Amino acid sequence: MKWACDLIDDNLKKVSREYPHIQVTKNISFVLEDPEVDLIAIATQPETHFRLGNLVLDAGKHLWIEKPFTTSLGEAKKLLEKAKQRKKYLHVDLPFIFYGPVVKIKELLEKRVIGNRRARI
Repeated sequence: MKWACDLIDDNLKKVSREYPHIQVTKNISFVLEDPEVDLIAIATQPETHFRLGNLVLDAGKHLWIEKPFTTSLGEAKKLLEKAKQRKKYLHVDLPFIFYGPVVKIKELLEKRVIGNRRARI
């Protein structure tokens, strides 16, 4: 892993602390233009997946993207076709980091509403 790209300063600081050998940036162009990078993983809000996936594939990189893959079937088909045309891998991952129900569960756990015997819903 060579780069971490995020718009949130705290996320970049955390990466820098935990992985000092990784370069951090807010500018995805640095990652897209790096000739040593051949695969880019996208873990953002689903509404950005299509736009960012296009950028990655247009840059000639393989794409690993978090589920939900896109917000529409049409966008999904376009990305799949572009990956085929460019002979690039397109992998859809399953962690659901930004998936609404998972975000809510995390929030409830952090507030201790669920996750212990004293919790009341």
